[in-house]
Amino acid sequence: MTPPGNQPIGYWLKKLDELLTRRIQEAQHQAGFTRLGWQLLQTVSQTSPAPFEALAALAPFASPPEIQQLLEGFRAKGWLQKAQASYALTAAGQRLYQQRLEAQQRVREQVVRGISAEEYALTLAVLQRMAQNLAEPEAPQP
Repeated sequence: MTPPGNQPIGYWLKKLDELLTRRIQEAQHQAGFTRLGWQLLQTVSQTSPAPFEALAALAPFASPPEIQQLLEGFRAKGWLQKAQASYALTAAGQRLYQQRLEAQQRVREQVVRGISAEEYALTLAVLQRMAQNLAEPEAPQP
């Protein structure tokens, strides 16, 4: 059995994702948000007006029909408005975003506790490169 500190990267990625999801859902529970709901709210806030294609960043977390259903739910609650093929937060959506952002910032603070800005940036760069490596076709073996 591999000691816990010596687990491979896949173990730690999976564990971190599980813990992030749990903490985000705990932080966003008061407003009835899931991790995906928060991610959608933030994506639209940062990319407003956000064409549906901008929501591709959510693809690892949900299918296009699930994202569309969530968008429609947000519209029905008055948080989003649709103009042609893009979405923007309404005034109520902006207020909700600011309120939920505070809860999310507490999660972020917990995640990076004891980690320098340089370590965080390096971690992101390494993970991005690993993803790029795996996205490239495998070189044929001699």
